Amino acid sequence: MARYQYPGRDVLARSMLFIYVFPTVLLLIPIYKMFQNSGLLDTHLGLIIIYTALSAPFCTWLLTSFFRTIPIELEEAATVDGASKMTILLKITFPLAAPGIVTVAVYSFVIAWGEYMFASILLLSNSKRTVTLGLATLTAEQYIEWGPLLAGSMLIIVPVIVLFFPIARQFIRGFIGGALKQ
Repeated sequence: MARYQYPGRDVLARSMLFIYVFPTVLLLIPIYKMFQNSGLLDTHLGLIIIYTALSAPFCTWLLTSFFRTIPIELEEAATVDGASKMTILLKITFPLAAPGIVTVAVYSFVIAWGEYMFASILLLSNSKRTVTLGLATLTAEQYIEWGPLLAGSMLIIVPVIVLFFPIARQFIRGFIGGALKQ
């Protein structure tokens, strides 16, 4: 999407971001019906599909702008040296795009890890609850278990912190690199 010209390229890029104009709650009933009919209701696979579909437009937009910052001269030089398109992609483009790829991976993980709405509606059985749903069970109408709720909140952020801190520099470089436009 970043390098090749094809009909409808700009329309596709704009429509990916246009999706975010609508609140995701509008998708809830149609997705519920679709999942009910297809057997994906109350499955983790259904949630994986939803989380992927929700983060894909932003991730695609960010990676597209990131790939545009990679000098095309590097790819042209590799082509002159006889490298195939796959070799160029795997040995030149992907390593240079590593900060953007890491950024997209961390962003997608954090969005999926903290998501509540789709998990609470699409997962019906208690055995398939996500951590955010489990944490929500510590609140009730009359009383909130503050101690376990705060302890659970701290435990929930541990994987995010463990994932984020070792790659924080790459994450920040990825967001800055993806925000630049050439």
